[in-house]
Amino acid sequence: MSKQSKDTAWEIEDLDAGTTEENAAPVKERPVRSEDGGRGRSGSGRKRRRKKGAALVLVLLLLAALGLAGFAVYRDYSSRMRMRAVAEVGTQVLATDFLRDPSKSAAYEEPGFLPDTAHPGEQELTIRSGLYRYHVTLVTEDTVAPQAAAKLLTILYGERAEAADFVTDIQDMTQVSVSFAGRPDFDRIGTSQVALLLTDEGGNVTEVLSELTVSPVLPELTLEAGDPVPGLSDLLVGDFADAEIISAPSEDDMHHVGTLEILSGVQGEHFLTFLHVTDTKAPSFSVQDLQCFASSGFTPGSFVTEVSDATDLSWSYATEPDLTSEQPQEVEIIGTDEGGNTSSRRAMLTLTIDREAPVMEGVKDMVIREGDTLAYKQGVTVTDNCDTDITFTVDAPDVDPNKEGIYRATYTATDRAGNTTQQTIQITVLHRDISIDEVNALADQVLADILTPDMTEMEKLKKIYSYVYNNIGYENRGKTEDGADWVPAAYEGLVMRTGDCLTYASTSKVLLTRAGIENIDICKIPTSRKHFWNLVNIGEGWYHFDACRRSDHPYLCYVDDATLMAYSAEHHNSHMYVRDDYPEIVGQ
Repeated sequence: MSKQSKDTAWEIEDLDAGTTEENAAPVKERPVRSEDGGRGRSGSGRKRRRKKGAALVLVLLLLAALGLAGFAVYRDYSSRMRMRAVAEVGTQVLATDFLRDPSKSAAYEEPGFLPDTAHPGEQELTIRSGLYRYHVTLVTEDTVAPQAAAKLLTILYGERAEAADFVTDIQDMTQVSVSFAGRPDFDRIGTSQVALLLTDEGGNVTEVLSELTVSPVLPELTLEAGDPVPGLSDLLVGDFADAEIISAPSEDDMHHVGTLEILSGVQGEHFLTFLHVTDTKAPSFSVQDLQCFASSGFTPGSFVTEVSDATDLSWSYATEPDLTSEQPQEVEIIGTDEGGNTSSRRAMLTLTIDREAPVMEGVKDMVIREGDTLAYKQGVTVTDNCDTDITFTVDAPDVDPNKEGIYRATYTATDRAGNTTQQTIQITVLHRDISIDEVNALADQVLADILTPDMTEMEKLKKIYSYVYNNIGYENRGKTEDGADWVPAAYEGLVMRTGDCLTYASTSKVLLTRAGIENIDICKIPTSRKHFWNLVNIGEGWYHFDACRRSDHPYLCYVDDATLMAYSAEHHNSHMYVRDDYPEIVGQ
């Protein structure tokens, strides 16, 4: 290789040391002169220079690698953690909440530690994440205003109250102070509005409106049952000349446990006092021995004779008596008053087992016409040797009063002990030539002419009586024999307008029934002459109603029993009847 070519190659390598392949500019070959007058460099010199250049490159590369590594570490350290965080008071703040990258891990330096966020402020925390240790700042803020419910306050005249007494259910994450927006007048009787300011540790303020009532009377009072009703002197807490009691409980109210109200008036304002009546005293009572039927329905109170207590008592057994035993047995009676106080007494009980069935009287076979109403229990009485509460039923599922035929009905009476009596009767339904519908239609025509919608029941009764009495002439047609049919008799009264007492009673019956007035038939005790009339009930009990004409022209429209019996006694017992066959009549 010529000298010229060797000089050119070194230059390129030297330049390369300061450049890269990409940005190296082309080098123009040119002769290089040395200081010794044109001689080239020696081979050993060139080798040393090459070694120094390579070492320099290695150093530079190492420094670059270290710089890149340091940069990477710095970048990882500085980008991993937020150095300052803000949280609302009461929030739980974890170490991981400071991480920018949630995929990383972090923990407070002290195991199990959690920062206190109960109050606003700043605190320095130490967090470890990976190989790094951080000193961060946590700022706790209170940005939510407090909330509370107003409490309506009542105080007695002369008392004072604090601002906090007017609110309840305060809700905030920090301590809240309560103050008056304007101090209320505690000496003013009556009710006024009070404004309260609620301020938390963050400086947030909420205004709450409440009410203050200054009362000159006690809001509550507790007395023992039986005490007198309290007066003004028991209620007032000051001297008020115009004070009055507007309403108060009665003396009887004071004998029952509960809460009563007393309304007072002072200076034009009304004030309520709740009076609590209590009973704290045990009752005192006496008992007697008892002998009775086991099924008589006796109760613990049946043993009690004399009672002393301010309230009502209820009675019970300590142990229920044996109702199947006829041997004398001791029972313990417990009396409990309205206050729950109890006392007990002992008595002897001797029972008799009831083995006797009830007795039915007046049950007999019946004969009616088609369309008649069956009064199964009319004239029937049931008695028992010890019970008055007797179950009395009539079972007649196959009876059809609108169809001719012979039917059966069974009467059953059962007392408390389960003793039962039964009787079966025969019901004969006879054919009727004139239908009830036809008679009803005739009656409706008459009522349309004599009644108006605005009439009272008594006015209707008098109109019907007057019509029957004045429009039917008396003539003995022999319709009073046993089993006589009322429907043809009513037809004769409405169409022919003549007939005997059965005609009058039957015509009255259909008119009263179609007018909606309750009525039943009644007849005289059979003698040589019979007589029929009606009983009516317009809501005042049963009264006699007899529109049949008589020679002395009596007015028997709405007559009590005593009056009719007096008339009957003066007229050959004209209206004597079997009392047990009919309901109780007014005046009996």
